[in-house]
Amino acid sequence: MSQFSTKKAIEFSFSTYRKHFVLLTIASALMAASLQICSGSLERIARQSGISQALDSAAIAKEQGHPATVWSIIAQVGTNLKTIPGHYYVALLLVALLGYALFFFLALGFINLCLTLKDTGHGSLNLLFSSRFSQVKRFAGGAVLYFLTLFIGFVGAIFAIIPMTMMSTFFLSEKIGPMISAVVCICLMLAVAAWVMRYMFFGFFILEKSPIGSFEALQMSAALSKGFLGRIVKTLFLTFLVVMVPLIVLLTAVLVMVKMLSLGDYTSAALLNSMSVLITYPLFFLCSSYLYRSLQTKQSA
Repeated sequence: MSQFSTKKAIEFSFSTYRKHFVLLTIASALMAASLQICSGSLERIARQSGISQALDSAAIAKEQGHPATVWSIIAQVGTNLKTIPGHYYVALLLVALLGYALFFFLALGFINLCLTLKDTGHGSLNLLFSSRFSQVKRFAGGAVLYFLTLFIGFVGAIFAIIPMTMMSTFFLSEKIGPMISAVVCICLMLAVAAWVMRYMFFGFFILEKSPIGSFEALQMSAALSKGFLGRIVKTLFLTFLVVMVPLIVLLTAVLVMVKMLSLGDYTSAALLNSMSVLITYPLFFLCSSYLYRSLQTKQSA
């Protein structure tokens, strides 16, 4: 098993992506489609219930110097809700929930696929559908805990910056103080995001150490990452930078093509999102699989 190396992690991710491009592209497209089902259903709920229109009207009223109250927005949404049967929204919400369930199922299968590619150099699309219901349930629970931790960390960083903003504004000028506070706030959020990465391997443990629970998997991920968090962040960050250059070129080319063909905003957004997903999903999961296996090797050494 290869040693933990940022360079080797990036080389493995890109070489495996090129070698198994069709397989990884199909897997990524299926994951993207499941998320599109969720976002499409939720967007339809917001549009049909009038939430989008109410927020747009509130923004226009604010620009005209007549800010809308919360109650007026709620009243407008309530009026729209009465015009459409309730079971319509229930059906859309169920579709969104099924889409999220499908995404978690495919994401865990994607982890299995990338781990198999790391271990054997070979893989098949069947691995994407190999997860058991109990594993998917724990994986979904772990994902909720993971993003909840991230959210709480971000909220904490924002609230921590409030007294600093007040102090910097008091001791410094009204222009420099807020700028310094904004920079500190961004740094704190980046620090929180980096710290939460210690839990990023919970899905791998759920897949391989079944039947451990969601919280235990997060703890095992933190233990595996102990002492290597800086290198993990560095590896993922450099992988992201390497991806960004060809991705920007590709998205620019797609955007030019969209403008030339005069496609709608929704179609162009869907194309851009699809192209970015087909690159970022495989490389992130492949890089994470390399890190997971390499850290296991170092831990057992």
